[in-house]
Amino acid sequence: PTTARTPPARVPHRLPLTGDRFFGREEESERLEMLLTAGGLNAARLVTVVGPGGAGKTRLAVETARRLTARDDEKDKAG
Repeated sequence: PTTARTPPARVPHRLPLTGDRFFGREEESERLEMLLTAGGLNAARLVTVVGPGGAGKTRLAVETARRLTARDDEKDKAG
């Protein structure tokens, strides 16, 4: 059981593997990260990424999730 002293266990991510590099979308990725993390409790719980088919919406979302997961993992390791 989880108590006030014991944080819940982290669930490992299930992000798809990608075989290509992510480039050219840094500004969009940073904006998406800001929307999902800014203000702690005021952060958006859901963000809709829109655009035409083949524009890279899924790749942008997956890469942003990967970065946020890595950042959280580093925070956990640091204590």
